Amino acid sequence: GPTGDVSLPQPAHAASFRLDVLRSALPRGASPAVLAVGIGELSGSGVPTAPMRTSGALDAACGALSANVGGGALQLRPTGSLQALDAGQPLRAQPCGPALELPAGPTELHARAGVFAPYVLRLSSPVAHAAAPPAGQVLDTGTEGFGKHDHVRVSFTRPGLLVLGESYNRGWRAKCNGHSLGAPFVVDGYSNGWNAGPGCKDVSFAFAPNRTLDVGYAISALVCLVLLGLLIFRRPRRGLPADGELPVDADAHRWPLGRALAAGVGVAVVVGFAFALRAGVVAGPLVALLLWRGVRTKELTLASAGLLVVVVPLVYLIWPDANHGGFNNNFADDHLGAHWVGVAAFVLLALALGRTLAVSRASGRSRARGPAASGEASAEP
Repeated sequence: GPTGDVSLPQPAHAASFRLDVLRSALPRGASPAVLAVGIGELSGSGVPTAPMRTSGALDAACGALSANVGGGALQLRPTGSLQALDAGQPLRAQPCGPALELPAGPTELHARAGVFAPYVLRLSSPVAHAAAPPAGQVLDTGTEGFGKHDHVRVSFTRPGLLVLGESYNRGWRAKCNGHSLGAPFVVDGYSNGWNAGPGCKDVSFAFAPNRTLDVGYAISALVCLVLLGLLIFRRPRRGLPADGELPVDADAHRWPLGRALAAGVGVAVVVGFAFALRAGVVAGPLVALLLWRGVRTKELTLASAGLLVVVVPLVYLIWPDANHGGFNNNFADDHLGAHWVGVAAFVLLALALGRTLAVSRASGRSRARGPAASGEASAEP
């Protein structure tokens, strides 16, 4: 039934029996994250029942949650109430086994999910000595820009760490008093750090790859201005029709197989560099096939329009995903299919543009050769 109830058509008589779930479906409106299927309750005449507490403290065994670290096993016991467990709320876990002595240097910790799944593990140790005072302080956080932080003021009393609380990326660069501190290293498992000391006062941070991006912006702006100037001041070529329309690609122009394969390799390299290697692997053979079969410009344009107007919205509608107020880390990955459909549409549009320009060029050459090829001549006395 719609509620998941299963009623046997006739009574089953046995000392023991096994019930297998062969097929299941999520109820309408259920979250796709609900993947588990289980038997909630068995009822009927003669079915034994077991008492189950629904309130009180959780009585979990030591080691119900465990982790391997530094060659030893870390035993934990989940604590809390049965009400919190039944409601799916997070529970705390306390150590119940012997303390572990970790070796010096990097140590890997592995905690596998069982009855309980780990979410956050915090390790602590007794303080061997009094904590040293901070090496310095931030006097002014400065101004934040596009991929940069300028005019940060700090004060160091002794050598210490200069930390930028951004996700670690080797592209970040820091300067103290105008002098580069080089590439960063990981601090606290996620942020960027540099060694600094007394005398470091004026600090700036910048994401170095943005400099290349700025050059790209400048080149794009210059090209747009050039194209705008050509559109305004340049007269149409004589080879074009009087109304300015481009020739129609009415006939299928099939490329030789070798030439189509060479073009496919070029497209694979460009698309693989611009988007992803896997995209280039797919786009290259596809373009070679379309050129070899002589698919016309109109068909390429219609296919691209269908992908953008129909398929992309359907991808979002058929496979929706909740953003959870901006805290869904998989939101972009869950909608990655629409991105790849958009890439396919872009490749088809680029191919249609290339065919249009090729047909226009060929048409212009044929017009220029028209009178001479016909053999017509005129003379006047």
